[in-house]
Amino acid sequence: MDTNIFEILLVEDDSGDAELLYELLEQVPNMQFDVTHVTRLAEASEQTKIEPYDIILLDLALPDSQGMDTIRSMVSAAPTIPIVVLTGNNDEETGLAALRNGAQDYLVKGQVDSGAVTRAMRFAIQRHNEPQA
Repeated sequence: MDTNIFEILLVEDDSGDAELLYELLEQVPNMQFDVTHVTRLAEASEQTKIEPYDIILLDLALPDSQGMDTIRSMVSAAPTIPIVVLTGNNDEETGLAALRNGAQDYLVKGQVDSGAVTRAMRFAIQRHNEPQA
């Protein structure tokens, strides 16, 4: 990963939520984002075989997968890529379950700004790449 360019796989079926994320990323100074956007988990799994990504931004509610199964499937398909969950569910237990199932971070849609998204991605990549104790 170049320190100023993030290769992002965005897995989000809601076009409005995807557009909001694009707008947030445009607000980040001195960084570039190369975003590949897919709307289904199956597409995301295939995409990880084709392109190298620094991070996956993953919605939990997709047409072909729901909830923790979504995270487990993505971790299985792309174990070397850190995952940040983006969801509309502002439930702490869901956030903790996401972390237990392999996500590196959990962000609630509509409650984050560009700085929070960028920090979550950087920290997720760092945590994912640290050796396990």
